[in-house]
Amino acid sequence: DLTSAKEIASLHPKFIKIPSACNNHYEMLEWLCDNYEGEIHISLGMTTHEEEEKLIQLFEKKGRNKDVVLYKSVFRRMQCSSIRCTNCYTKN
Repeated sequence: DLTSAKEIASLHPKFIKIPSACNNHYEMLEWLCDNYEGEIHISLGMTTHEEEEKLIQLFEKKGRNKDVVLYKSVFRRMQCSSIRCTNCYTKN
C-alpha cells in the first residue's frame, strides 16, 4: 500500500520490489515514480497483456522506464524495448 511504500522509500534502499498483487496500484506506483530515486522492481504474476502495457506506459510517461525491472516467469517473448525484464517469456 502507499503508506508502506513511503516508509520503505524513506530508508533509501537501492530498489523496491512490488509484488504482483500490488502492480496495478497506480496511486502507489505514481508516488514512487515521483518521490523515489531507486530502481522499482515489479512482479507481473498473472497480469494480463493489457495491464502490462498500461504499467509500461506509466513508467514511460513518468520518465522512469530505465529504472524499472519487470519479472515474468512464463515462456512467450514480451516486447520490452524500453524496460529491463527478467525472464521475459510467456507461453505461446
